[in-house]
Amino acid sequence: MSQLTRAMAKVPVIGPYLQKRYWEYLARRRAVAATIPTSTLDWSVSPDPEFLRQLGYRFDAPPRPARRTPEPAPLPPPVWPAEDVYFLSVCSINHAPFTRALVESIRRHHPSAPVVVAVVDAPSRDAVAIDGAIVLTGREVFGSDFEYPSLKFNAAELCCAAKPQLIDYLLRHSPAQRFVYIDSDIYVFAPLRAMIARLDDADFVVTPHTLAPFPTPEKFWETPSLGELAHAGVFNAGMFGMRRGEAPEKFIATWKGLVVGPGAFMKSQGGQAEQNAFNWVTCFTESVAVLHDTAYNVAYWNLHDRSLRYEGGGRWTVDGEPLVAFHFSGFSPSRPWQLSNHDTRYGLYILPSVARLRDFYLEQLETHDRGELRTPYRFDTFPSGVRINSFMREAFREHEIFLRADISPWTPEGEAYYGRALLSPAPYTGSLAPILLQTIYDLRPDLRALGDFTLDPRPLIHWMQSSGIYDADGYEALFDLHRPAVPAHRGAVLMAALRKKWPRLFEGLADPMHADRREFVARLQAVAPHEAQLVRDGSLEYLYTTPISAIRHFFSQRPDLVAAFPDFLFDDAPAFAAWLREKRMKEHFLPAEAIDVFEKHAGGRPLARIFSYYARTWPLMEVWPLALVGHGSVEVARSLFPGLRHSIEFDLADIEMFLWAMAVKPWAGVALTLELPINTTRHPSSRSRAGQNEILGPVLRQDRRFQLALDAY
Repeated sequence: MSQLTRAMAKVPVIGPYLQKRYWEYLARRRAVAATIPTSTLDWSVSPDPEFLRQLGYRFDAPPRPARRTPEPAPLPPPVWPAEDVYFLSVCSINHAPFTRALVESIRRHHPSAPVVVAVVDAPSRDAVAIDGAIVLTGREVFGSDFEYPSLKFNAAELCCAAKPQLIDYLLRHSPAQRFVYIDSDIYVFAPLRAMIARLDDADFVVTPHTLAPFPTPEKFWETPSLGELAHAGVFNAGMFGMRRGEAPEKFIATWKGLVVGPGAFMKSQGGQAEQNAFNWVTCFTESVAVLHDTAYNVAYWNLHDRSLRYEGGGRWTVDGEPLVAFHFSGFSPSRPWQLSNHDTRYGLYILPSVARLRDFYLEQLETHDRGELRTPYRFDTFPSGVRINSFMREAFREHEIFLRADISPWTPEGEAYYGRALLSPAPYTGSLAPILLQTIYDLRPDLRALGDFTLDPRPLIHWMQSSGIYDADGYEALFDLHRPAVPAHRGAVLMAALRKKWPRLFEGLADPMHADRREFVARLQAVAPHEAQLVRDGSLEYLYTTPISAIRHFFSQRPDLVAAFPDFLFDDAPAFAAWLREKRMKEHFLPAEAIDVFEKHAGGRPLARIFSYYARTWPLMEVWPLALVGHGSVEVARSLFPGLRHSIEFDLADIEMFLWAMAVKPWAGVALTLELPINTTRHPSSRSRAGQNEILGPVLRQDRRFQLALDAY
């Protein structure tokens, strides 16, 4: 976090003031940079577009993937034993030791029952050996719906989402009639006869989290609370039984959709984890048996309602009966002093029977660990090695409908698409900031102190490029590889000047401004520290977020264009667009797409389209009656963004051009303002001069050009 950001975080109540000061700081910094000697570089050189391409710059907007990534041919199902009851579990590679311990414990008490394990991030069935189990991969059980869930979910979430996928796979391929699902962090100490027997009469057998309230509810600092258990789900999805039948199979199909579709595992949508969805079983089906046997699914969440005792000889009892299954949810061998990272109620020092159980389980994990405990999750990085952190996954979940494409993120083409997507805006959210930056901004109070950057995200982008990329693992590599950057003219000249003076700076670097950017900056630092800093913090380029914002940013850097094209959004727009095309790759490096979009939306067309919607939306006219002449235009624009999800009446460029017009020529909307129904039906009406003067009074006193526009009307 930069010093400026820290200072702003201390005074969050004056965000707009700080935003103004931030712009002044940037202006001073650019002014100083312009006066610093630039290592005696020859600034008379001309930009070389071909050399810029060799540096890694792309001057055309990448197309959205149009075709699905070819899927590998599905493997034939394994050979299934002809047994009635199958045991099932799910894990990732780094939890293989847990799963081996579970499988061994199951087979000790149910030697003839098949055990099927889905290893969600295993590249093949034989990538992980789990003795005594039939191993399937995540791709097999998810089928064609595997790619995006593996991107938006972390390891634990993907495992949870795989539960109904695995059951559905076995319903389609295996001969089993009854299934017992057990989480990989459970250890079985006795046969599960009671649960299996209940499946003779019920479609589902479920285990409740607890059978009684916690004894000290006034200790609200202890977790979990009863409310937290209720939010997580009354029934635990880590251990349950199910039998074949039309009703249970229909529920599994519903459960599958709930845990992989948009909204799954999103806190803003109430959680919607696999356990939340599983708890609908008592509503969506009728035949559900609740197993109240206290020897089943013992865990930190129910130790208060049962008596767990160590009897010696590796035997434990619960309320006098043999312990059947203990759930080590949230336990990690790296934190052996803690029963669960979800629990703050119990200490192992005051629970000797549980401490002995912990010791026993640690021995099992050490016995079954073949080095996997330290294996990184396979889907924690893109193919290039760019790390995918929690903010990125949150963005992929939040904007799934907008981002999801039929392309695998685990291919170079898929990584490029999703990497660029993170650094592009989702305008329907009401923000023009890149998705990842907006996600970080929403979750960082210190950044919110900087002010509201939803319509002008340049300060947020500057923060990210200058310091934010160093805040978390993965950001710098993501920006280096996938930022949609357009070189500024000064930056293009600098690159040409550097090549002329120090050609060896670029030797051996295939992609100096992207994949090899860090190496290039390190080399440049040794000979030209000032220029290295300019390259490092993005001062010589700008992020191409939208076509109109790119044109507007470029125009703001060229005061001479205002004199050449004084009415550049309206009458002079065709000439300005022609100039942009003529000077492309000479005086600017904007994508041709940006010029096309500008030309299509120039000449007042966006005002007309916004007027069409605005004139039919009475609440907007009542609250902001002068939005088409600049008073309330920003607020109206914000109200239009959500409509981008479904409206074909206007698009993002229309909104941006409307805002631009209101910033430079608000009197262009005088005629449309007087044609609004709220003004034509009032008294005095906008049809009369008196009504016109009354309606436009606030702006007529602001600038005489409003009066000229009214006279023309």
